[in-house]
Amino acid sequence: MKGKAISSFLFMAMILLFLLPSPLFSSDLGKRVHTSTLKNGLRLLMVERRLSPTVSIYIRYRTGAADEAAGKTGTAHLLEHMLFKGTKTIGTRNFRKEEKILGRIEAVGTALDREKMKGKAADQTLAARL
Repeated sequence: MKGKAISSFLFMAMILLFLLPSPLFSSDLGKRVHTSTLKNGLRLLMVERRLSPTVSIYIRYRTGAADEAAGKTGTAHLLEHMLFKGTKTIGTRNFRKEEKILGRIEAVGTALDREKMKGKAADQTLAARL
């Protein structure tokens, strides 16, 4: 009986959430977007949302095959191969030999990310020790 009451309550709550107008999905989003361009050409689009005391960042680099100029295609594909397959002087040529250092790089990155999540309580000397 108790489980059915909880299920009914949750169902009604979900219905109300979908029916109530939400500032997150409002049609005036275009009016709330603030646009500015830095001196280096970087374009920033910002939307203030007071519902949560957080900051979210999405970065879009205008690079890749879809952004290449007509008649100048293939550069992104070449760079992709260089990054993932390497060259004679750069990149992984012998994964077995490099596996240990690649694992260490991953572990250090994970440790730094975990420490950053602590905010003000983070160990400020960790990066130097790693």
